[in-house]
Amino acid sequence: MKQGALEKSILATLAYYDAFDWPLTVLEIWQQLICPPKERKFKKEKPIPLYEVVVQLEQSAYLKEHARQENGFFFLRGRDDLVGQRIRAMKISEEKIKKLWRYRWLFLGTPFVRGALVSGSIAGGWAREQSDIDLLVIAASGRVWSARFFLTLWTSWLGIRRKGSRIKDRICLNHYLSIGTLSVPFPSLYNAQSYLHLVPFVNRGRAFERFFEANKWIKSYFLQSPALGNSSDFMYAFPSSRFLEKMMQCERVMDEWFLNGWVGDAIEWTVKRFQLYFIRRNPLTGKPGGRITAEDWQLEFHPESKEAQILSRYNETVKKLGLREFYKEPDSGLLRT
Repeated sequence: MKQGALEKSILATLAYYDAFDWPLTVLEIWQQLICPPKERKFKKEKPIPLYEVVVQLEQSAYLKEHARQENGFFFLRGRDDLVGQRIRAMKISEEKIKKLWRYRWLFLGTPFVRGALVSGSIAGGWAREQSDIDLLVIAASGRVWSARFFLTLWTSWLGIRRKGSRIKDRICLNHYLSIGTLSVPFPSLYNAQSYLHLVPFVNRGRAFERFFEANKWIKSYFLQSPALGNSSDFMYAFPSSRFLEKMMQCERVMDEWFLNGWVGDAIEWTVKRFQLYFIRRNPLTGKPGGRITAEDWQLEFHPESKEAQILSRYNETVKKLGLREFYKEPDSGLLRT
């Protein structure tokens, strides 16, 4: 690695998370070091020792010129208020995940749900009081529309689904993938960093691990390949009803047995057309600045994605910092005007 490359990657990583108003620890910087765009296709697997990042942060005059440290958190100069914000946001995020865990039985008992991964601000830890709870759902092959139909039905009935202005602590089911086709065709720095923070909520048949196996492009966005897709790294210390979870899993097995043949095919065909009708009539479908995808293997509902906003802010920051190698970072192909 040429001299100064690690310093610039550290600074670019701080710049990216500055767009989220989020300071980083040394360990987080090391794990999330951004690789310059031009080097991604030719990147060689070369681990960077943690102590090298520590030494750079402690001794580099270049980094001290542009970054500061407080209570173990690093951030760009002039952003001293971020440490207090982070501590508050982490507490809020943890409380929201605890609330989500109370409904784990629902996802364990819903037919054709193979995985549910916490994403967005809750997974990243920078949630606000009014934030919702984003989930990426992995469904059985050929049953994506049915899984969405049942989850929408039950979460609406329980009053925990995000709808309209009812956002705070509501579940937002904005992305579905088929277990047979888990590769996401929308690579970008924003998506790579977002997926890095995914938290397994329901993980049947190694759905969490299989997601990362199918999306190896994520690693190319990092200076060193992060360890991804190991559900054993996560602790499930949140309260949940074990007895209810077992009962619902038995219910799911019976439902899937009944819906496994032509009956299930007919329901899938029906609910697909029912949902497509409303998706096409939704005024947000086709709105610039976001993306709505409706396929048999993937459903994505991000009509007002934050990706363009975050990357725009990041690009402006790295440009001001003179980090030419990191400018300009494109989005994943959002809709244009």
